[in-house]
Amino acid sequence: VWRASLLFAPVDSRFENLLTVQVGDYGGQNGAQTLHNAYGTWRTKMNYGKEYMGIDRSTFVINPEGMLIQEWRAVKVDQHAQLVLDYLSQLTTS
Repeated sequence: VWRASLLFAPVDSRFENLLTVQVGDYGGQNGAQTLHNAYGTWRTKMNYGKEYMGIDRSTFVINPEGMLIQEWRAVKVDQHAQLVLDYLSQLTTS
């Protein structure tokens, strides 16, 4: 049986309660920033010709031993959740 946990790491306090399921203690906003820096998801973005720092929406699968086994970068919301669920389902049948 593959068990998965969801970690939502907002760097802006406006989004801290966006999800009702938060698993993991990443130390608040400073910890979230550290997490994003470690995974390379905090980066320079551009919108209407203006540069700003922001989060690159990404999903990571980390196995029980703590190894990164799958990542999706710059994800789009449409159908991404199903893609992740399909991947996790594949792990349970392997």
